[in-house]
Amino acid sequence: MRVGQVLHGYCGGFFGDNYGDKRVEAIGYDWVVCRDQAGRLVFGSSEGNPIEDTLKFYMQENDE
Repeated sequence: MRVGQVLHGYCGGFFGDNYGDKRVEAIGYDWVVCRDQAGRLVFGSSEGNPIEDTLKFYMQENDE
């Protein structure tokens, strides 16, 4: 995962009730900040687990 990468769709509810795509703005080991399609910032934490493992299914293979 990298800054600028797009996470597609609902992301299993990781970002709450946010159904659109999100672009990664900042990333750490177990957290990520994204901007949704409306321009709002959304934050998610995987509570100690690698964020890439948590969200890997929402990144298209050609995005990695």
